[in-house]
Amino acid sequence: MDNESGEKKKRTVRDYVFGCVNFQISDETAECICDERGIDPDKTFDELFPKPTEDATDVVSEEENLEPKRTKELLKADLYVWICMGPTKVNSTSDSDNGWSHSEGGYQLTDEDKDRMLAYAKTIYDKYGEEFDYDDSVEVTVSSFGIQPCDYNEAGIPLPHEVSL
Repeated sequence: MDNESGEKKKRTVRDYVFGCVNFQISDETAECICDERGIDPDKTFDELFPKPTEDATDVVSEEENLEPKRTKELLKADLYVWICMGPTKVNSTSDSDNGWSHSEGGYQLTDEDKDRMLAYAKTIYDKYGEEFDYDDSVEVTVSSFGIQPCDYNEAGIPLPHEVSL
């Protein structure tokens, strides 16, 4: 993609993370994923892994040459695990005003989608000797006291509930 001056746009690490999935994720998510790896999300991969110049005397090892690919794949795996840890359904938001409308976000993942993403992430972690510590056996249950009847004083004013846990 070119910018207004005709130069090729330099994609940041944040741009890469955003582009890994076909739905919207927050800036905070991209930043956290990068922070976990010690990467500045506003740098480009060329800034993180500068290519040697022709007059450079240093010989780049094959391992150093593969570091950008390794980093990209691990960032993608981290993002997939983050998505699988989140809710199965995220609602979209929409705005409209006087004939103008805009909507964004929203997705729904099936169990098969999550299994596929986790399998892909595990493959990447195994490839680079990273530990895969996803535990899908954790269940979160939300309990509510619901709407409780209330007591009133002589003046008809509702009295506060005292809830003991």
